[in-house]
Amino acid sequence: MDAEDTEARDAVVDCTEGTDARPNQLERRHVQLTVAQRRAVWAAAIGNAVEFYDWAVYGTFVAIFSPLFFVADDDVTSLLAGLAVFAVGFVARPVGAVVLGSYADRVGRKRTLIIAVTITSFAALVMAVLPSYESIGVLAPITLITARLAQGFAAGGEASGSMTYLAEMAPAGRRGFIGSFQQVSSAAGILAASLMGTLLTNTLPPAALTAWGWRIAFVVAFLLGLVGFVLRRAADETDAFVRVEDRAGQQKRHSAVEALQRNPKQMLQVFGLGIPATTINYLWLTYMPTLAHTMGGIPLGQAMVANTIALALTCCILPLCGAFSDRFGRKTNLYIFTLGFVACSYPAVALLGVSLPMLVVVQLIGAVLLAFDGAIIASQYNELFPTETRAAGTAIPYALSVAMFGGTAPYVVTWLATTGRAHWIGVYVGLVALVGFLTTLTLPETSRRSLEGEHEDTKSPASPHPRKDVST
Repeated sequence: MDAEDTEARDAVVDCTEGTDARPNQLERRHVQLTVAQRRAVWAAAIGNAVEFYDWAVYGTFVAIFSPLFFVADDDVTSLLAGLAVFAVGFVARPVGAVVLGSYADRVGRKRTLIIAVTITSFAALVMAVLPSYESIGVLAPITLITARLAQGFAAGGEASGSMTYLAEMAPAGRRGFIGSFQQVSSAAGILAASLMGTLLTNTLPPAALTAWGWRIAFVVAFLLGLVGFVLRRAADETDAFVRVEDRAGQQKRHSAVEALQRNPKQMLQVFGLGIPATTINYLWLTYMPTLAHTMGGIPLGQAMVANTIALALTCCILPLCGAFSDRFGRKTNLYIFTLGFVACSYPAVALLGVSLPMLVVVQLIGAVLLAFDGAIIASQYNELFPTETRAAGTAIPYALSVAMFGGTAPYVVTWLATTGRAHWIGVYVGLVALVGFLTTLTLPETSRRSLEGEHEDTKSPASPHPRKDVST
């Protein structure tokens, strides 16, 4: 890291040591990012966008390629089988969270992110060239499942890994704003997948799209992954991790087991917040075109246009919502998100199939509410943990919430829609939002905390390095 970058970063930390002053009073003079910080934001954000593009492409095209890999009597059954494989990818996320989260706490955030983007990209390449069931029989679905498991494993470390990396790289008082770019990049990746879906479905004949057109999206995923790999190789490790590593010396490094022992309450809180964050995000910003097409009868190409508009809005307002949380606190954002979906989920879902303009309105409302939550995921989750267990502490419960709720949400919703229970979809969304609201009630306000210290509510009696907390 450049000497001037280190000096500037240390100045930001020094201005918060031993004080409880508000960041917008003391830290306003430190608002400019250093060269290393800007480089780190680009590396984390672009690499994360590649990861989520890879992940979202499957959900975008699952209705198209499912019949090629799953033999069934009707398209709905093939779609359900394809969605089951989508959920299988989420099952591997907790395993990846444990392995890669622990690796990030032991070896470093940067190396973990390099591993994650490499695995995901090569899994996308496998799916791009995978022959159909008609060509290689049962090997086709088996290979597809294996590739999805590999992507799920990598995603378990990528999502929380990029959150931790950005949160630790952010200057004091701007953690919400800088951390929001983790979700900006996620939304950008999903947006790119939606744009690819819009382009291919509106330019290729249906027969060509089913035969080979959808494979183009996975080839692009692999090529973008190479870009992410190069960017992350050139990035720096976070100062927070380097300082803890220097203090620890030859002592035993912390692991996933240590995180469970020291921070069980905080891990439960991340799990509770992750339930609505992942469930509603995957339904509103990834699976909505398929749902509007199968349940509401809206042409798939038009539904993807609506989804693209919503994702573009999300990318634009996420930084604003992150800055909002720096000024008014993380919990304010969470209350807007959770109570908003509790109130509007049922009528919004009921209006899905009315018309294309109404679908756009429904998606835009959801996009705004999701932005208030997505903007603070990186900052809120990581502010709950000390540096030594931060990566594993956030990765494990978040991955579990994704696997148990986010990954299964499309399957649950499709089953409800195709069995005459579509009216329960809005209730389902409202209930998961309620879980997030109840979890928010248990949280401290963490926007004023320093990520360099250990907090009183996370400190272990046996901790060898007690440090000051600046939370208010």
